[in-house]
Amino acid sequence: MTPLPAPAPPASAGPGIRAGGGGPLRGVPRILSIAAHYMGQTVKVKLAYRAELAVSLVSSLLWSAVNLVFFAVIFGEVPSMKGWSFEQVVFLYGFGQYAFGIFSVFAFSLMWQFGSEYLVEGQLDRVLLRPYPPLLQMVLDQLSVFDAIIVVKGVAIAGWAAWRLGIPFSLGSVVAFLALGVAAAAVLTGIALSLTFVSFWWPNRYGLFRPLFTLTEYSRYPIRIFPRWVQVLLTFVLPFGFACFYPAAWFFDDVSLRRIAWLTPAVGAACMALASTLLRRGIDRYESAGS
Repeated sequence: MTPLPAPAPPASAGPGIRAGGGGPLRGVPRILSIAAHYMGQTVKVKLAYRAELAVSLVSSLLWSAVNLVFFAVIFGEVPSMKGWSFEQVVFLYGFGQYAFGIFSVFAFSLMWQFGSEYLVEGQLDRVLLRPYPPLLQMVLDQLSVFDAIIVVKGVAIAGWAAWRLGIPFSLGSVVAFLALGVAAAAVLTGIALSLTFVSFWWPNRYGLFRPLFTLTEYSRYPIRIFPRWVQVLLTFVLPFGFACFYPAAWFFDDVSLRRIAWLTPAVGAACMALASTLLRRGIDRYESAGS
């Protein structure tokens, strides 16, 4: 008699991804399909609140207008800022808004609410019971659709500054702008979530990103105008420089900055990997609400 084959070992893949035929990526199409459906429903719900959309649009435009007027006043008094012109600073600001907008759509609300909502109130228990990647669940739960306004606004501001600077609107420049902006957003998201997931160990459950959030503002200015220790801090310790300045500086005629700019995708990947590792280890030690 031919012996029966031994039973297959239990799958050890993560939530929502099954082991077996097709390899470790077998469950990816299903995950992406659910994410697309979830995002579609979120957009429909958000767009039902047209008054909130109008308020978000007006407040975002006013905030940028204030910043641009501030730049105009500064450069009305001085011809340049340590060699940086008004148009270059405005380009940095627009690029930073584009990258920050992407981050804000997908991660700002999660960063702000994680400690209080998911840990203190116990919403993480619900997330962990579902057969779907926890981080993706939380991102979709906290999606900030209206913040797409910031993305569009940033592209428009950077486009105006690029026109004034004579930066060519070639296919290569446009692709580089979009790709480096996404990489910069990954840097900002990775840093923000890494400091947020410290909430698993931080007694007050609010992590470290809230008190350090103001450092992101420095990345939207030419980093070389700051003291040396600030440059080191924003490049090697908390690499917020890669969230705006370095990738945006690729469009300027500085060979050394262009070389550094291409490190942005690697820095973004490293920051996201760190955030994922901290979340996984935090979940391993998580007991339940109030733990």
